[in-house]
Amino acid sequence: MRSYTRTAAGLLILCFMGILFAGCASPQEGSKSMTASLEEVTQEDTRESVQEQTMEPTKESTVETVQESTAETMQESTAESTKESMAGSGQEEPAALSPDVSPEMEKPLFSGRTAPVLEKAEAVIPTAGAFRVSRAFSDDMILQRDDYIRIWGTAPGEDGNTICAEFKGLNGSAVVKDGRWLITLDGTLEASAEQGHSLRVYGASSETIFENVLVGDVYLCIGQSNAAYMVANYLEDARDDDLYNKDFTQADISDSDPIRIIRNVMGNPTVGKDITSSVAEDVMHGRGWQKPESAAMGTSAVGYFFAKQLIERTDNEIPIGIIECDAAGFQLSAFLSAEAAEKCGADKYIEERGGYYGDSINGLQRSRFLFNQYISPFLNFTVSGMIWYQGESDAPRNLPELYPERFAVMVQDYRDKIDQNYHDFPVFIMELTTEYAKSDQAAGDDWAYIDVGRIRSYMGNIPSLVPNTFIAVSSDLWRNRQYLNQLHPYCKWPMAKRAVEIAMPILYRSYTDEELQNTGAPTYSACLSASDNEVVLQFLFTGGGLQTSGGGEAVGFEVLSEDGGWKTPESVVLSEDTVTVTSDEAICGVRYCGKTGSSYPETANVCSGTGVPMAAFCWIAR
Repeated sequence: MRSYTRTAAGLLILCFMGILFAGCASPQEGSKSMTASLEEVTQEDTRESVQEQTMEPTKESTVETVQESTAETMQESTAESTKESMAGSGQEEPAALSPDVSPEMEKPLFSGRTAPVLEKAEAVIPTAGAFRVSRAFSDDMILQRDDYIRIWGTAPGEDGNTICAEFKGLNGSAVVKDGRWLITLDGTLEASAEQGHSLRVYGASSETIFENVLVGDVYLCIGQSNAAYMVANYLEDARDDDLYNKDFTQADISDSDPIRIIRNVMGNPTVGKDITSSVAEDVMHGRGWQKPESAAMGTSAVGYFFAKQLIERTDNEIPIGIIECDAAGFQLSAFLSAEAAEKCGADKYIEERGGYYGDSINGLQRSRFLFNQYISPFLNFTVSGMIWYQGESDAPRNLPELYPERFAVMVQDYRDKIDQNYHDFPVFIMELTTEYAKSDQAAGDDWAYIDVGRIRSYMGNIPSLVPNTFIAVSSDLWRNRQYLNQLHPYCKWPMAKRAVEIAMPILYRSYTDEELQNTGAPTYSACLSASDNEVVLQFLFTGGGLQTSGGGEAVGFEVLSEDGGWKTPESVVLSEDTVTVTSDEAICGVRYCGKTGSSYPETANVCSGTGVPMAAFCWIAR
């Protein structure tokens, strides 16, 4: 980035700023295997230690606590107790949205992208003096193709004055209001990995220039510890496993790849004493966008591998940008805005702690702050989609039942706030992987394991509620029964590949429903009919017809009985896009792949006609 100030003698160079690598773990630090208890992070002003507690109860750890009476109410296992514990917030706890019959959607379940048509801007003479561009911009960044291009920042004391911008023949301007400004350029651009193009932002007496700006696809990569699991972790953990260690090596990291990363993650600076209420208006660090050789080792493995495979599949012609925002050990409510949290009653304000808190596997933990501090500064960026890898901290009590509706509110909120032409951009949800309980033969006492079966199956309902959301299925991808860190498997390359297989027909080829049917995982869509002893469920992306691996009887399904127990059904009949489940007693629910150790094809064997395993789901009768 170059900043200039005009003087009577001409242009005086004030500074030349390179992109500095900071805040990410060094390769030496990153190469240490993640354990279930991740790094303790100190938040500015609050001085509260937060550790990931998602592990077996016997593992020694430090849990974020509140007054005993409050904690007890939030630890109750029933929906009623949760409702009571949330009462202090003035919010009513919503009932779980049971996908009995999917609500009608105003928009298609999935859709491709079209570029907006914009009028050319008239020539404007800038009048603003001093201004600053958001730290979300830097040299070597990537701007989104085929959608609005926005540039924004601050200009205190310049209200009513104008700031201008230009990039690759596009122009735009904005009038400063309340010390802030936002420019939308007067057109869109096709993807280009060509170097040497500069984004210029200028006022009456100064300008800022960002160099080597590319145009491609930008993705949000958001989640908890499995999203934060770095490329360096993968290289260390998969080193001795021949099933995984040939997918990607450190030699595959190259600045010649058109991949760029900006990370705003737990531990980076925040603003405001109460980070659950205050909102950061800008990125609070100055690292900017980074090239692979500087950033890849400290970047989300699933995010980087998604980018790497996309550029390989598109012949390096479409640059891929990753905006990473994650934090180990936090529940869904930490990623919600204030509006979304209040809409679904996901948290409460605790006066003695001075902030909003929501229920999690660790009891009460801070809510809203990940959105407020780390995600919010990027919401003027247009994007191609979002990678989501979270859910472990929402595994206990009634949190799984509430998750699909809360997630739906969150995604709608993100889409509305970003407000781009491709409004319903795709969301790729990483299915929580198989976890194996510790066997007598397994070595070590630090076995990291969470019972994620319930939350995994409820997350599989999300595509029936939210248009353009997809499950990157994982039940066939994790095989290491002896690995002590079951909670953080290193099968991130094939997981990213599953998301890429879904992204390709939507965003990178001439879109056809048929192609998506062949590459996506069979995904629960709707309940077509339900009687006491028979339920008929419908599925998307069946690839020509549902089948079982090896052609045997379908396994992996369970029915919920009136006594609250899950049992094997009497029969399961597959057709092209339906599953008919029968039982000799009343059926209160049907789930698939709902046990933490469920693994394709051994204990869950249904797949599409093209061999993609079925995604987990959980239908509950109303």
